[in-house]
Amino acid sequence: MNVTGEAIDGTRYRIVDENGYRYLMVQGDDSFIMSTMQFAEPDALVSRYTKNMMKLLVFKPHPRDMVLIGLGGGQQAKFVHGRMPDTRLVAVEIDPAMVRIAREYFGVPPDDERLSVVVGEGGAYIFGHPDSCDVILSDGYDQDFTLHDSLSVEDFYHACHRALRAEGIMAVNLHRKTRAWCDAHMSMVSKIFAMVMAINTSDDQIVLMMFKSLPEFGSAALAERAQRLEQRYGLGLPEFAREFSEAYTKGSRQASDLINSAPSLRA
Repeated sequence: MNVTGEAIDGTRYRIVDENGYRYLMVQGDDSFIMSTMQFAEPDALVSRYTKNMMKLLVFKPHPRDMVLIGLGGGQQAKFVHGRMPDTRLVAVEIDPAMVRIAREYFGVPPDDERLSVVVGEGGAYIFGHPDSCDVILSDGYDQDFTLHDSLSVEDFYHACHRALRAEGIMAVNLHRKTRAWCDAHMSMVSKIFAMVMAINTSDDQIVLMMFKSLPEFGSAALAERAQRLEQRYGLGLPEFAREFSEAYTKGSRQASDLINSAPSLRA
């Protein structure tokens, strides 16, 4: 096993390199990994939850503009910039030290015509940019793995709904503090968005996918699109499309339980 570690001066963070991967972690804390990069494929999505968030591409395969709240180590930003040449991305990061880390240690490219990294509070950015994007990815956690309060309130989700263009989609990485809290959160966003899908990532983490309008699809067309996109992105899209079609057909949009990795839907 080849393991090296390095504290990042002026921050609480450290870099750990192990067996072809680089991890961003908090100094003195081995309980969770904040970001991951595979040296052999730096723009790949490594973490399961980031793959789950990007599965929205099966419904929105060609977003023109995306907003990412929470740059972190830049896993999602590099994926979009490197593999989606027709998409513009604005990444909003509240911690300027994290922007430096993402670029110095994880290879996030400098700003160009398709990537803009903004230092600021994600909720404030969204409030100031109505009707501006096709996709929102919200992953705004601090070094204690706490979701910023401003990103978990009803006003924020109303602002996200306004920021999305017609047929826009939002995905949020959600740490399941308690089942009651998770149910209350899902109930809140279900009153704002036309449909909400919950995807299990782990015992204490889910992804919520929220649709501004009900998606129109045929199961065969969705399956064909998933197969085609899978060749480019490798996100497990065919299985996801099949599970979604089965859940939708069975009318489980009213279901409240999260079943394995399959989507649970509310409309």
